Amino acid sequence: PEPEFIPTPEPEPTPEPTPAAVPQAPEPEPVAVAAQLPTESATDDGLTISIMGVDINRASATELVKAFPGVGAKMAARIVQSRPYGNMFELTGVSGIGARMFERLTGKVMPKASMDPMVISRILGVDGDGVPGFAVVAENIAALSGIVGCILSQKDGYILASTRGNSQDPAIGAFAPQIFNRVATYLDSMEMAGVTTMTLFTSPHPMSLVKQDELFAIVFHGSGRFSRQRVELVESVMGELARRIGA
Repeated sequence: PEPEFIPTPEPEPTPEPTPAAVPQAPEPEPVAVAAQLPTESATDDGLTISIMGVDINRASATELVKAFPGVGAKMAARIVQSRPYGNMFELTGVSGIGARMFERLTGKVMPKASMDPMVISRILGVDGDGVPGFAVVAENIAALSGIVGCILSQKDGYILASTRGNSQDPAIGAFAPQIFNRVATYLDSMEMAGVTTMTLFTSPHPMSLVKQDELFAIVFHGSGRFSRQRVELVESVMGELARRIGA
């Protein structure tokens, strides 16, 4: 008998392995970046206006924050955005800089609201932050309404400029600082320190003595024309003059 044929079953196909899921790398979390101060870059615009060794026309906002205690990022940005400045008193036009902040930044007393920085620059007789001539400053002070003469002197009595041409000017220039210092000493003993201006109501012309650092302005008022506002203007002018010459 013929052998019986028994078919061999075909092997079932081996299923292909399912690739294992590759774990996805987690999305990196955003890293908080410290916000930069606005207007970081320094500018070359404007004139050199140096306060405490910092040029406020060129310093970056970061430099202003580091240099001046009490100045934060927002105020530094406003200072930068308000440039260029013609003189230090123009800082008073920046929002947030009041009398106390101005004095803290500059070491100077903030001029009254009526003291326009442009008027101060005009009296100094130079643009920007240039060094004024003493004769020009004395002449421009004497030209103010109600003022009839001006002497500028050093604390030792040396006369820098005079508009009067009077033979008594050398004596006045020499003795006025001594009078001021003697009276100031008495005022200090009465706890009235820090006086920078005195007015002597002499006849026929009242005479104001304005001291700023090493400089004195001796201002002669017209008879019956003394003006406290004019004296305050001279104070601001002398403060800026002293700063510019480094007195």
